[in-house]
Amino acid sequence: MSPHRSVPELLVLQSLRLAGAADAGRIADRSFLPTDVIEDLVRAAQAAGQVEAFDFGTSRSLVLTEAGHARLRELLDDDLEVEQARTTLRAVLEDFEHGINGEMVRAVSEWQRAVPGSEAPVELLDELAALGAELRQVLEPLVATLPRFGRYPAQYRIALRRARDGDLRWIAGIGILSCHTVWAELHQDLLSTLGRERRAETRPEER
Repeated sequence: MSPHRSVPELLVLQSLRLAGAADAGRIADRSFLPTDVIEDLVRAAQAAGQVEAFDFGTSRSLVLTEAGHARLRELLDDDLEVEQARTTLRAVLEDFEHGINGEMVRAVSEWQRAVPGSEAPVELLDELAALGAELRQVLEPLVATLPRFGRYPAQYRIALRRARDGDLRWIAGIGILSCHTVWAELHQDLLSTLGRERRAETRPEER
């Protein structure tokens, strides 16, 4: 049996939901779709009243409308019709929320309370690496069922490598796919796919 593939429309709309507001580049970062495919799907979504464009200074960003959220819910429900998808997702979310998520929140919070401009201690980077390894293990059964979740361990690993190379924005920077951003979007993706809302959390400031 060939692996399940989430439809491109779902990938585009969910990327918009997770990013909040995004251009085609930020959608591509999350969906791994070609730009021309993204642009065609965005045009169709705009024509259907599911996506609106707003100008922010010199850039233009896209956001989901109420109709867009409703359409995304239909697509996510369809995705969960894959055999064992809903059961697997619930089990993975349980493991995530009651295990490594708390460790990640603590590690990032401690980093944010450190003196601005300070270097990241080796212990923190090692802990983030260990959390990344645990994340891959936790997500493994879900990635086998819904491969779209495979982007998170890969992008977390890339962000951590950049942080180790000296650019510490990649630990918890805002507006980039930092370790913290990838982790937070994963949590939201797990919850929203099941139709649940995420409890409000204090978002770390960018360093």
